[in-house]
Amino acid sequence: SLQVERMKRFSGGWTFQGNYTWSKSLGEEDGDGSALGANYRTLRNRGMDKKLLSYHRSHVWRSNALWEFPFGPGKRFAGAGGGWTARLIEGWQMGAIFNVFSGEPIGAGAVGAFNNFGGNTPMAVAPFDNSTGVAERTNNGVVYFSGLSQVPDPSIANITTLQGIRGRSTMLAIADASGRLLLVNPEPGQLGTLAPRFLEGPGSFRLDLNLIKRIRISESKELHLRADAINFTNSPQFGNPDANINSLNFGRISGAGGSRIVVVGMRLNF
Repeated sequence: SLQVERMKRFSGGWTFQGNYTWSKSLGEEDGDGSALGANYRTLRNRGMDKKLLSYHRSHVWRSNALWEFPFGPGKRFAGAGGGWTARLIEGWQMGAIFNVFSGEPIGAGAVGAFNNFGGNTPMAVAPFDNSTGVAERTNNGVVYFSGLSQVPDPSIANITTLQGIRGRSTMLAIADASGRLLLVNPEPGQLGTLAPRFLEGPGSFRLDLNLIKRIRISESKELHLRADAINFTNSPQFGNPDANINSLNFGRISGAGGSRIVVVGMRLNF
């Protein structure tokens, strides 16, 4: 990983701290239990299950800042004022927390054409970028792979027509906007060539703000008025899309969080 931090200690009425992390977390499986050995698709080549771990995030930016408004006695503006006017304009403070995260790793699913525990992946038959996908709102919900489409898997042609078996196949493949095949289901006895957790889900960001007004009542008493806005921009935190190439919901995002929350409070310090 690479970690960079910038900090400005409190002076001139404001302070700032921000850090950026670029990282890559690789492994064969999350955790350390002995049962994890059963999760390999094949013990003949355990390296095939080397993948991004579930807590991997390529990019993480975290920052926070605090600013005291420069108004009132002893401040840059209206410093010589007094009385109720000074009480009204002094003691204001604003804080902010701003975080940006890359999406978590997700894996594309396919049929199990090999006798294995699970974690089946498709065959990549053309170059396929791991950054494919962006959350887009449409009239029919939120989709992630808008440039891709599902088509019948070409291997259906190899299924027998006896008793209508071929017609019952629900195998699908993924094609790009030009109709070129990108991902197909493995043939019987094959393991998918696409790495597990190859794709990256939707990223997210959040801005939290607060505003505080301090009112000194006496030498030992002070009243605090405070307003906090969690997720000030009301930006949705989209869940991961369905990434199974055979699913009728392929590419659809069915969950999201991140509602704006505003809290107003008052506190007396004595």
